[in-house]
Amino acid sequence: MASTTPYSASELWSTKNHLVNFCSLLKYPVFINGKDYNGNPNPFKVNELRSLLIEGFAKDLESIPPDAELIPLGDFVAEVLSELDQMNLVPQHINRFEGKVVAPPHPSGANAESIALLLSSNYPEREEYLDTMYREYLKKRSWERRKNGKPQTEEKYKAARKSRWESMLFVRRAYEIHA
Repeated sequence: MASTTPYSASELWSTKNHLVNFCSLLKYPVFINGKDYNGNPNPFKVNELRSLLIEGFAKDLESIPPDAELIPLGDFVAEVLSELDQMNLVPQHINRFEGKVVAPPHPSGANAESIALLLSSNYPEREEYLDTMYREYLKKRSWERRKNGKPQTEEKYKAARKSRWESMLFVRRAYEIHA
């Protein structure tokens, strides 16, 4: 299902940005064991995080017009929005495709791989992509900078890439982005 938004993404990020409300699920910095919170543990299973979502984010949604469309940036945000929606705390529209919330990647540098996949003019075959990415990973030897200095197993590395590949293929299909 293609978006019904009459504006392009570039317009919404520039000349039409008054039509957009950029917000975060958690409006305050959150640390778990001294590290930035990354979605683990599940925010609905930690009372303080659950409270921030329900009494903070869901409350903030009340100030956004109900005919607005929410576009979660990232799978974690999509999962949280789905759960809040099941609790009837989301009055706005959430784009779904094949029954699942559509979540483009967050436009941060940490998501460069996902963004490149999403925008690829020639979407790679899965096995070719997994093999290529693993070979590049081995060449870069980035694990040597880590504490334990060991590479991930091929199985673990490829499982993460497979998940990313499938997620971006889903977004491409939802927004009818064809190679």
